[in-house]
Amino acid sequence: AFDPWLSPHTCGERCDKPLANCEHTCKLLCHPGPCPPCPRIVDATCFCGATTAPRRCGTKSLACAKICSKKLDCGEHRCTLTCHEGPCPPCERTAVGTCRCGKTRKTLPCAVKEFGCDELCGKPLSCGHHVCQRECHKGPCGPCALSSRRTCNCGKLTLTGLSCEEPTPSCGNTCEKLLVCGVHLCAERCHEGECNFVCTQLVPKTCGCGSLTKTVPCSQKLRCERKCQRMRECGRHACKRRCCDGNCAPCGEVCGRKLMCGTHKCTAPCHDGPCLPCPRTVLVSCACGFSRAEFPCGRDRSSKQLPCPRPCTLGVGCRHKGKFPHRCHYGPCPPCPSEACGSTLECGHPCPLPCHDPPPPPLPSYEEWTQTMRKERQRQEQKAQSAAANANGGVPLQQLSLNSLLLPRQPITALATLQPDGVAPFYPGHTACHPCVMPVTQPCVGGHTVRQLACHVSRSPGFDSFSCEEHCRQLLECGRHTCDLQCHALPPSDNAVPCAACTRTCALELPCGHKCDKTCHPGECDPCERSNKWKCHGDHQILIIKCKDRLGKSEEELAWMRACGLPCGRSLPRCPHECVAKCHAGDCPAPEKCKKKVTVRCSCRRMKRQWECSKVQEALANGRPKERAAYSAATMASSISTPTVLECDEDCRAHQQKAQQSKSTLVQKRDSNIEIKEPAKAAAQAPQPELPVDSGSRNRKSPKKNQVKAASVPWWKLDAKTQEVVCNIIGILIVCLVGIFIGVYVNNLMTNLDQSARNRWQPDL
Repeated sequence: AFDPWLSPHTCGERCDKPLANCEHTCKLLCHPGPCPPCPRIVDATCFCGATTAPRRCGTKSLACAKICSKKLDCGEHRCTLTCHEGPCPPCERTAVGTCRCGKTRKTLPCAVKEFGCDELCGKPLSCGHHVCQRECHKGPCGPCALSSRRTCNCGKLTLTGLSCEEPTPSCGNTCEKLLVCGVHLCAERCHEGECNFVCTQLVPKTCGCGSLTKTVPCSQKLRCERKCQRMRECGRHACKRRCCDGNCAPCGEVCGRKLMCGTHKCTAPCHDGPCLPCPRTVLVSCACGFSRAEFPCGRDRSSKQLPCPRPCTLGVGCRHKGKFPHRCHYGPCPPCPSEACGSTLECGHPCPLPCHDPPPPPLPSYEEWTQTMRKERQRQEQKAQSAAANANGGVPLQQLSLNSLLLPRQPITALATLQPDGVAPFYPGHTACHPCVMPVTQPCVGGHTVRQLACHVSRSPGFDSFSCEEHCRQLLECGRHTCDLQCHALPPSDNAVPCAACTRTCALELPCGHKCDKTCHPGECDPCERSNKWKCHGDHQILIIKCKDRLGKSEEELAWMRACGLPCGRSLPRCPHECVAKCHAGDCPAPEKCKKKVTVRCSCRRMKRQWECSKVQEALANGRPKERAAYSAATMASSISTPTVLECDEDCRAHQQKAQQSKSTLVQKRDSNIEIKEPAKAAAQAPQPELPVDSGSRNRKSPKKNQVKAASVPWWKLDAKTQEVVCNIIGILIVCLVGIFIGVYVNNLMTNLDQSARNRWQPDL
């Protein structure tokens, strides 16, 4: 439920968020924005640790105003500063120190115990021939590097038997040390010292911004001329650096945007987000100079913040002057509080608008006004002196003293006399009232509607009335249509505009149902000349008949017009044959006397005869309702056009009995073939019974016949796994054939295209 005592978008429960810089949680109710500092009272210790005092947990920083006395980095002296936050500064005392090699002595901070003089050690080594070449160091110099086992300068050849006085010879091979690039090897001969060879291997490099890739020497850096167009963090200026790698530098330009005060500009470096408030202040005073205050630049300087007990001497500069007195203030006088102007207009209505005289201009403070008047008076005095000097022969008068330019403290109204030509800029003249806007009822020029118009519009010179922008809707001379022109004046008005002559289509409905398509005309319309498409009675011919030919015709004449003269062709209601009479209206004549020949059969469909259709209908009418209905609904192309109306004879019965016996024999053979489940190998290994010689050949062939019969089982009677294997083999063969066909077709197509291209580009010469 809505609670007026809760802040918007809050739940009313305790916040309980963890506070910053402490282990406590916020105990306020749910609130917007960040949580305030922790208000709990805890024992806080000062920075130096000498004093403990109760403080708020959020502001528990404590300085005890005692000497810190912590040991400094030098380990000998203590900090002499007052209790402070953070680490103690380095020890400021100095002492004379010696470098590591003992050659140099200088004054150093107390915390610095030793230093290096950046010179070579120079001490003699143990060999007695060389000196130490290391920089200033601490401890022994070590043995001579040339007295141990040595190699050539490139390190490929090991040298033995050399004393430290003999120089290291070159092996004459290529140096092949890794160059500064870290990729390629030095190509010079074995040499002393570091490899100073500049790597000249050509490698592909990409510039810093990634827009240019080029092959350059390995030691050369690649930079393009493209200027970076990315926006800097300020979001206002582009980077503009050449070949920038994406890490754009901070913007170094001045912000320069106008501050919220509207007068000054931001002088901070260019930044993102809003600028800080204007840091300047302005001295403001009321018009009489009694009240003064210093405000931050851009802050509201209304009279509420600068009250003055004296009355304002300017007053409201409108036609209601003197009715609304107010106190002295800074800035413009308040607007006229009158609700309505009240002046009588020319039409007699009072002006209903609020006071519309110009608002009072803003007044400067007393100090600004005094300074402006002082400059103006000084200008006038100089002008008078120049005029007097010209009158006295060019002799300049005595210069005015500063006291003569000082003005006494007085209201601004008294200083208005110092304006040139005696014009006071604070009293603008009255402005004329706006035209009368009182609503007046006015009909349109065509008399269709009435509107409320402003009084000054209806009284304007040359205004007769207005157009409602609707259609005129006046009945034209034809008596059928109305005027479609925009609303216009009608007679007897002086500005009357006649309605346009009727040029539209007649569009009257004719007896046939069409509309008259001629131009609007008097009298009756002519007969319709249009033609319609009509189907004949048999629905197999389309006849074109004009509307005027059908007018005044009887039903018999119309039926005769729709007869095409061809055979009817409609299906008879009692048989599947078509009507052979000429195209006619109504039902087909004598459907029960059809003379078409029909093939009839017996129930076993062995015997076949040719009967007339009428005889077949009579045979089906006697106790055969289903066959009769099927025969009536059949068509010439249907398989039901052979009715079974003949009676089977003795031959039919014998034939049926023989067919039944053959069927039972086939069933027995099928069952015997299914029962054979042993494979051919087991049948071959089984012992054969001894048979007589005269019938051996016939009996030896019988097992093969049985095997053939057992193997000749149809594929649809095989098990599901065998059927799946057969289907997969057939599918693979089909896919292979299709692939071969597509390959041959594509090969021929590419050969033809190649040949046509050769003929096009290499014509016969």
